[in-house]
Amino acid sequence: MAPDMGHCPGTAGPSAHYADTFHLIQDWKEKGQAPDQLIMTHYVNGTEDRKVLVCQYPQTTTYKGSGDINDPANYSCKGH
Repeated sequence: MAPDMGHCPGTAGPSAHYADTFHLIQDWKEKGQAPDQLIMTHYVNGTEDRKVLVCQYPQTTTYKGSGDINDPANYSCKGH
């Protein structure tokens, strides 16, 4: 589940999320690299607004404490 994402991914609408899952699956198949996180791009009315890190369950996305909150590089995946 992606935070704030509705039923389906996409780029249109008042609030939408999209991730390039094709290349994640391709790397998994061709390189044996199963994804443990992905970057979702958030769109507002078709325009890119920010990117968010989504972690593999049961890990959660945790802010590192500094930097732009809209930059996924400033987050990490943490287990409980």
